[in-house]
Amino acid sequence: MGFLHLAVSMTAQGVIAMSAICFTSRCSTWRAAAIPLVAFTTYQAWLALDFFDNNQLVNPMTAAFVVGFGLHHLNLMCVARIDAEEIQHQIQRQTVTKGAETTVSQYDCLRWTCYLLTTVRGIDTPYQVKTVPRGKNEDSASRVGFLARTLLIIGAKYLVLDLMTFSPPSKDDTMRLFGPGREYLFLRPNGLPPATLQEVLIHLGVAFLGWGPIGSWFIDVHYRVLAVLSVGLGISSPHQWPALFGSITETYTLRGFWGYAFPLTFHALPLLASGLSLANAEYFLLHLSRSPAVAASFPSRTTIDGRAGIWLPYSGALRCFLVQPLGIMIEDAVQEAFRRFRGNSKFRSTIWTRLIGYLWVWGFLTLVAPLYNFPLFRYQDPTKNGVPFSVIKFVRAHLEE
Repeated sequence: MGFLHLAVSMTAQGVIAMSAICFTSRCSTWRAAAIPLVAFTTYQAWLALDFFDNNQLVNPMTAAFVVGFGLHHLNLMCVARIDAEEIQHQIQRQTVTKGAETTVSQYDCLRWTCYLLTTVRGIDTPYQVKTVPRGKNEDSASRVGFLARTLLIIGAKYLVLDLMTFSPPSKDDTMRLFGPGREYLFLRPNGLPPATLQEVLIHLGVAFLGWGPIGSWFIDVHYRVLAVLSVGLGISSPHQWPALFGSITETYTLRGFWGYAFPLTFHALPLLASGLSLANAEYFLLHLSRSPAVAASFPSRTTIDGRAGIWLPYSGALRCFLVQPLGIMIEDAVQEAFRRFRGNSKFRSTIWTRLIGYLWVWGFLTLVAPLYNFPLFRYQDPTKNGVPFSVIKFVRAHLEE
């Protein structure tokens, strides 16, 4: 359908959500009437993602952001039920000086709402996510400097992704390396022989690259494109777009992996907690965070796979991401037993605990990550599973002339 269809659908959705928030009351029937419109525009935007000859690397990930923003807008309208009065109150809290209240114009309300609708992490709002990695985007960072630096990072990571995808394996090699049943290292189906050392190393490589730097960089490129658009259009400031991912050195627990190093992108959980008027939102988030993969990764990954034409039961999202909470619960139980054995009331990170933690996390992901990635390798079209324009192929073609 093309870029125009996507732009019109997302713009219409933003106008609908902004109008419902700024011009209707919390319990207005107009908000209820806006729900199917937001859902419809989300679906239309999802359908429009057939760019670059239906590229299976860019379009599916963009679909996750499209659906994520659709759910985010519904959340703001119907769960958190934000209205103009609350927006004015929040603006006054941020701009008040020495106890003197400021007058909030309609333009200020619309601009603040536009930012809230388009922010991924809710920086400078009551709904800011807590696990925000702090990078170099300080309050004093210039807009031009931020845009230049972000564009350079996008270009560099694009080239790395191009390097990793420009030469996909053949169909025969794909089935030999990632065929049905080979995603399991133990309890292998289809009469497969025990896993070899080569297969263990393949599993480890898929876990470390796909769920480490390469996977995070791919998501980060989309995030930084949003940052360029938002800051470039004046909707937000540079400091409101900190680094999306934390350091890989923090991945010595599964909870740390999902909560900081590979965090939930959208700030839906804090909004949900406040929208339900829970007396203790922290308690709610703590227990819901025992299954962050179920709460966020499984639906988003299903959206990604579906846009590539890989639906259940062919997608491995259900098997992979529903196992993640089990790993977190095992981890919590072991840590609690260790604390009781040592008689310590508080867990302290040391070099040895981190080393053991790294082995545990990446060992667990080595077993679990292929449950999701191997089916993708089998069912994706390798000719469409690269960057939209391969710089490496372009340079090689000119060098060979």
